[in-house]
Amino acid sequence: MLNSHLLVIDLETTGTDPNNHQILQIGAASINPYSLDVSHPWSCYVAPESWNHVSQEALDINRLDRRFIEANGVPLSHALTELSNLVDQDTKPCAWGINFEYPFLKTAFDREGIRFPFSYRWIEARTVAWMYTTLTGPGSMPKLNEFVEYLGLTFVGREHDAGSDAYNTAIAITEVLKRLASSDARGHAQSLIG
Repeated sequence: MLNSHLLVIDLETTGTDPNNHQILQIGAASINPYSLDVSHPWSCYVAPESWNHVSQEALDINRLDRRFIEANGVPLSHALTELSNLVDQDTKPCAWGINFEYPFLKTAFDREGIRFPFSYRWIEARTVAWMYTTLTGPGSMPKLNEFVEYLGLTFVGREHDAGSDAYNTAIAITEVLKRLASSDARGHAQSLIG
């Protein structure tokens, strides 16, 4: 079904601007291309170099606070190296919002002087969700928790936790792939395209 493994990545940050804000947490979950099994999520908290540019709204959304991050976070270079160790030449990166994750990661890798391990060919999970809901129902652009619920799955962990969000995105993507592989879904898709 897949020819290379997908590495679903999620970030929690101090804001929305990769040039001024910093990564607080990186999460990832891998999808096996043959079995569609999802790995146990990997997650790492990152201690920012500075707390100068912090959006309180971002901290409220991801429910992280300075004391927790300072006690549990590692240097950014350590977190990026660990993330790089999850990547091989056949890895296809995937995110629920690549327009957010990609610039933050690219900026962080460049800032730390570490080779960026990902190709420019990312899979946008949110678009997969929109396409699937268009084929099967409302055709809306759901939030991750809404899409998981739409699929009849239970959200595992806490929303806006990078490890939980990466894992739930991976579970949702595998569920869509399994459903599309069924003959009913293929027939429905064929009827839509004529």
